[in-house]
Amino acid sequence: MPEPRLDDFWRARGEALEDLSRLHGSQHWEPDGVRLSRDAFVALAQVGRRRVGAARVKDEAAATELESVGLVDGAGRLTDDGMTTHAVLSTADRRIRVESAASGVPGTYEAARRQGAVVVWATDSPASWDGRTTLGRDRLASATSGTLLWLPTMQLPTDLAAWLQVGPSWPMDLPPDAIATDLVTARMDDPRAPAPDGAAEFLREVWAQPWFTWTITTDTEHRLAGIHAGRHGHLRLQDHGSSLVTLGALPSEAFFSILVGMSML
Repeated sequence: MPEPRLDDFWRARGEALEDLSRLHGSQHWEPDGVRLSRDAFVALAQVGRRRVGAARVKDEAAATELESVGLVDGAGRLTDDGMTTHAVLSTADRRIRVESAASGVPGTYEAARRQGAVVVWATDSPASWDGRTTLGRDRLASATSGTLLWLPTMQLPTDLAAWLQVGPSWPMDLPPDAIATDLVTARMDDPRAPAPDGAAEFLREVWAQPWFTWTITTDTEHRLAGIHAGRHGHLRLQDHGSSLVTLGALPSEAFFSILVGMSML
């Protein structure tokens, strides 16, 4: 039997906290799809809203790219696979969008669900940039290129969880005090930004972890914003107006349940 996982931060304080969650470790996001630029994806989603069978992708670059992955023919008309994909994108009964930022690199995860099928277009997971030194070309590449993939509805929550790196983590007893928004924004942009003056030990520990930020929205007007703080998992970011926010623990099991609800209901 493997030894239970313990957390170094808590062990140093005399607390042997074991990982007792029912979640497996964070899964590396490995999409089984085709690489597709944002421009080509938009062209596919917007083509021929009324007469799909007769519609053509008129943008030459987008049509060439879509033809290379079998979604349009040489004349820019939708193939059978293209029509099936377009049908999900244009008549979805649920849409989920996630926007992220890691080390200044933007990320996007867009999912459209229709009955039992889901079409996703997503950039690389923010975890792939987390804590890395990045350049302008990294930001441009992440913002303009991604992967198009097709999933059964039941697989969407786990794919979202992998993209967002949801997995077992040790909670932080964060103080309920509001924090100035500009301090949190500065920390999002620069890991060297100092913690608030007089910050409690738990907040300083979270502040020192590698961060990426995320915001989830749905067409049912649900919105959830948070931060992934390294080995301490996800924190919920709540705006309280007057330039103040609070950070609260978002346990992984509860977060995964939220993703299931957004995806399935």
